[in-house]
Amino acid sequence: MRHLKAPYPFNTIRPRFVAGIVDGLVFWPLSFVTTALQHSEPSAWTGALWPEVYFMTFWLHSVLMHWRYGGTLGKLFCDIRVIDHYSGARLTLWQAFVRDSVYVAITVLLFAFGTLVELLDLSPEGRWPPRPAPPLYVALKWTFGSIFWSWLLAEVTVALLNKQRRAVHDLIARTVVIRVA
Repeated sequence: MRHLKAPYPFNTIRPRFVAGIVDGLVFWPLSFVTTALQHSEPSAWTGALWPEVYFMTFWLHSVLMHWRYGGTLGKLFCDIRVIDHYSGARLTLWQAFVRDSVYVAITVLLFAFGTLVELLDLSPEGRWPPRPAPPLYVALKWTFGSIFWSWLLAEVTVALLNKQRRAVHDLIARTVVIRVA
């Protein structure tokens, strides 16, 4: 790995957290647009599609920014970069994609779930009079929620338990996050 300038280059837990907040703020206006478009369209397909467009835009931003600039807007703001673990070089497009592949997979599964709920009219939310949630809806919602929170817990636990603060997605993609200032 190339020589790193920062005194503690792997001390990135706090900047990664702040970077996530900054990235969320960058995409916050798009979430309002997505919500407005989702509720203004009468088509079930459009209602199911808009949230997924939002999430896929976020992950596309993440993959392309990691590949081209070494980090998302939040990471660039916090002076941290993602580099190849072995060579210290910029990420390849493949590494950037693999790094976010689990999040992309979860988003695709949520897209399938959202489409199924909309097309089969399973959602009890927003109905009057209120009706009980169908068992399939409850089972799918709990399953996808459990997958997401389990993955997030694994990411944080692994990052806290190794010296280079590499999360599971960093291990999979052979990357590491470093401070550059």
